[in-house]
Amino acid sequence: MARLQSVEVQLRGRLYSANPQRHLRPYQILISTRQLSLLAQLQRFPFVENHIAGLCFQPWIHNCTVTVKEGRHMYRFMVFFKCHKTFGPNRCLQALLQGQPSLICSDVVVMQIGDRSSYVNMRGGRDTILADWMMKR
Repeated sequence: MARLQSVEVQLRGRLYSANPQRHLRPYQILISTRQLSLLAQLQRFPFVENHIAGLCFQPWIHNCTVTVKEGRHMYRFMVFFKCHKTFGPNRCLQALLQGQPSLICSDVVVMQIGDRSSYVNMRGGRDTILADWMMKR
């Protein structure tokens, strides 16, 4: 009988840190994901809890899908965050919003969703610019 073992793949995502000691600007991070095999890219399961603080206050993470349309192109992102009254304001998002308060008070991780696979690497140029634009809205 064959044993199934999953494969770990590192994908690039974007972190908007709520902690001012970490960074006041968003930056690229490597996010561990699991998939059934190297060829099974349709179902990748990311471990974003490694990058979002506050597991003591709230162990679960909220997520939502956001689609950005630019001309004929559509870009899909998954946004991961927490929502709890004990979290302070997200300083990184406040800096992006030029001092205006942000509705999200925890760390935020953004990953790009692909056409043929669940999650893909976020490239450094266009993808990060679109993610930053999206987070300002």
